[in-house]
Amino acid sequence: MIEERSDRFIQPVEVINTLPITTIHELYDLQTQSYTVEKVLLNIDTFPPLLETSCAFAQADDAILMCIEKGSIRGFLQYEVAKDRLIINKLVVHPDYFRTGVASDLLQALIDLKGDKSIQVETAQENTPAMTLYQKHDLTDITPLKVAEGLQLVKLVMT
Repeated sequence: MIEERSDRFIQPVEVINTLPITTIHELYDLQTQSYTVEKVLLNIDTFPPLLETSCAFAQADDAILMCIEKGSIRGFLQYEVAKDRLIINKLVVHPDYFRTGVASDLLQALIDLKGDKSIQVETAQENTPAMTLYQKHDLTDITPLKVAEGLQLVKLVMT
């Protein structure tokens, strides 16, 4: 347990594929719900994260931070550990818990773990909630990347 606030806590897991299958299914379902809302927010027809299969998700060897409140997973942050950086692959919050601090708690927990590593994330520049969150937590050095699926992607970094 990394951070505790009332009955909400962040649980770190070193490798997703070591979780019980019921937890993996719960995470995958949460991801689908969250990304469905994001797809609408971004006004795009095809959203690549929604194309990931539950099997592929279950086999991931990334690390994960889960935000648990009242016995239920409210969100998770999936990341990979590289030599000199932590790369955020997903930051997912259940739609019922948007704007309740879940994403901020998850991101802060990763910042607390980072040590001397940098943190890197890519997101759509049009994803205002994500951009606001990352910038609030001092991920800057915004680098424009390619346009994919009709979206301008950017890389944000915290050193």
